[in-house]
Amino acid sequence: MKPFIFSALVVIGFPLMAQWTPNTALNTLAANVNTDDMMTAATNDGRTYIAFWAPVSGPTYYEMRLQLLDTSGTPQFGPNGMIVDNSIGMSTSTVTWDLKVDNTNNAYIGITGTGGNGDARVHKVSPSGTKQWGTNGITIGQGYSVRLLPLNSGELIVAYLPGSHAVIKKYSATGTSMWTTPITVTPVVSTHQSWPGEFIEMSNNKFMFVFHNKAGFSPSALPYAHCYSTAGTAVWTAPVPLSSGTYTYAFNRYDFIQRGDTAYFGYGGAQGSNLQSFIQRINPNGTLPWGANGVDFGTQNTLYERSMRLARGDDSKYLWAIAEMTTTSQGNMGESVQKLHAHTGARLLGTNGQVVYTIGTSDISHRGHLQVWDDHPVFLVSDGNSNGVFPKDLLLVELDTLGNFLNTPAEIDFATNSTGTKSRIDLLPIHNGMVIGAWVEDRTGNGRPYAQRVDINPCLAPTLAFQWLTSNTTLTLSNSSLNADSIYWDFGDGSGVADTSSSVQHIFSAPGTYTICGVAYNACSTDSLCATITVCDALSAAFSTASFLDSAYFSLNSAVDSVYWDFGDGQTLSTTDSTASHVYALNGTYTVSCVAYNACTADSAQSQVVISGIGVPETDANAIQLLQVGDRIELTSPNAPLLNVQMWTADGRMLWSSKPSSSNVSWSSQGIPAGIYVIRAETSLGQLFVERLQVQ
Repeated sequence: MKPFIFSALVVIGFPLMAQWTPNTALNTLAANVNTDDMMTAATNDGRTYIAFWAPVSGPTYYEMRLQLLDTSGTPQFGPNGMIVDNSIGMSTSTVTWDLKVDNTNNAYIGITGTGGNGDARVHKVSPSGTKQWGTNGITIGQGYSVRLLPLNSGELIVAYLPGSHAVIKKYSATGTSMWTTPITVTPVVSTHQSWPGEFIEMSNNKFMFVFHNKAGFSPSALPYAHCYSTAGTAVWTAPVPLSSGTYTYAFNRYDFIQRGDTAYFGYGGAQGSNLQSFIQRINPNGTLPWGANGVDFGTQNTLYERSMRLARGDDSKYLWAIAEMTTTSQGNMGESVQKLHAHTGARLLGTNGQVVYTIGTSDISHRGHLQVWDDHPVFLVSDGNSNGVFPKDLLLVELDTLGNFLNTPAEIDFATNSTGTKSRIDLLPIHNGMVIGAWVEDRTGNGRPYAQRVDINPCLAPTLAFQWLTSNTTLTLSNSSLNADSIYWDFGDGSGVADTSSSVQHIFSAPGTYTICGVAYNACSTDSLCATITVCDALSAAFSTASFLDSAYFSLNSAVDSVYWDFGDGQTLSTTDSTASHVYALNGTYTVSCVAYNACTADSAQSQVVISGIGVPETDANAIQLLQVGDRIELTSPNAPLLNVQMWTADGRMLWSSKPSSSNVSWSSQGIPAGIYVIRAETSLGQLFVERLQVQ
């Protein structure tokens, strides 16, 4: 067998996009609309939702708008974003609201009207920009401080404050209320409010909820946690206090993250005039293994620890925290980081953390959330000496695993417009080494939402390359891909395999044409390549032969797409038929060869044919009688016995043969298709009889 080899060798590389725009004074304009308050959320595939209140003239005053940036920073909802809500009834101010994304990348926006009746609404918007819960969303009641928890089931948990007690409700994926009786979160101090905080989803249809026990509209509060089932019943017997007396800020100035069913609450607050930051661990059963207040960021009390942010990398056993450090006069600023063991709470960077920026030398402070990539803290900073409360420059900083600067220079330019003051600054979770920040910037007297992306993990993109060989229905891939951590092969027949080895084999269940595809992955990006192949049944060029008089007939034993014949007398033939015939000029023994082809491969074979009938005396046609009588064929030789009788098709296939040694012979014609056939007979006298017969 001589197989053909079909191969593909393609090398594709993805250019590294260090930034959406290299001009950090320009950045990416998310929406060309006046913007006041803004929130951001990341999808699980690297896209960015930006929700914002856009001030307009009365009586509307504010519109809630939403923009989605794809991974290239291109706005998906038009240059101004889409209007989510312009009918809720607003005054000249906004209040606390929320933005969350579910596991299928739908955005949920919980808002409260500040004019009229104070409706609280939730909107659900698909990544394609469809309002899935109608033009006005769903109204959950009248109240403030909406908090959202999209569940993995597609359902939604909502909390808000209609009065003095927070209320929790559950809605289906279609926006239908699911609990007959909502959960009422009773304040621990009866005269106080239970102000909604944040959620995490737990296993076994449970969720944990942080709320703040606070007096009136004061920002100071004591934090509590409670656990409920998704059926709306309490799991713990009572709320768990997360602090024994250190007041927190109730208006979202904290982080609430999880590792499995274990939660971590990072808060900064005051005990008297001492401003400190703490990290509390909450076990799934509500116990606090790190004590009544958790672990202090640092044990010193001569400095204030402000605006602490908490983060954990994927699959990491460590927690990172960053805090703004000031003297008790709260003048000059610096920055320190702390690293804790996620189980024990042990401080790993000393009792007071690692100083990143010394107080008073630069007045640098972090902005937005802390993020972690491969145990490397990543955050945005601004320079307070020149920019004041509303900075003009934002710089990106990445630290090593010990809290030291990772890069040289230490800061990467992120947003550097010298005239635009910035607010509502945030840094989103890192996806494939890409970090995205968003903010509101005032360049012309009105704020606009801007964003930037930076690659903090430059690496070699994967390149997918392979060759292939087919042998009948067996495919063998020779993999020569580069920089791939994993490769998934799709064989186009409903099956596939993850395999990075140099040789990958697959057997197809049936011949045909298939599109095979490979996708190579690493932490940076992906690469893909497809090829169309044909696999076939086994091919054999073996053939049968027959001859009489001067003619020879040949028939292949298997189906082919084409065949090349060499008849051994200098004559050849190329044909797509599986049969062939040839007339020879001389008696003799001839070596006949053929090469058979199908879409996959080729095969060759040889055989010999003997031509001996040229010049052999033939009988008188009248001496032998050939008849078809009904369904029988009769042959009679009155002068000599018949020794060898054969019936052939016109293309040289023998249908029937006999050696009667008698003067007559007959056989049935039943089952023989109508057509022309050749009858060949030899007598005892060496006579040869050849005659055609029309079978009716």
